Amino acid sequence: MTASAADKVIFRLSGLCALLLAAAFVMPRFVPGEDGFAAATSAALVFGGVLLAAAGLATYLFARTLRASKALSTAARICGVAPAVVIVAGLLVVWSLLEF
Repeated sequence: MTASAADKVIFRLSGLCALLLAAAFVMPRFVPGEDGFAAATSAALVFGGVLLAAAGLATYLFARTLRASKALSTAARICGVAPAVVIVAGLLVVWSLLEF
């Protein structure tokens, strides 16, 4: 069974979103910084920036999936919704950990 052109676009965008999510956790380790608070701030800014890019792509992917849901296969629908669900769940976990 072959995937339609719309399915392939959803799969590619979902893969790119997964790559950005992985990069958000890996890239801060390679940020050269000073010692102490400045290094932590630089790493947090890189993490937040890449995570923001992934969230933007996930939002676009979610909207595109909802618009074309009748023409998409079940696997493409899952791949279109999953990045948004993962990001929202991750943000809720981070929020709950940061509460005092």
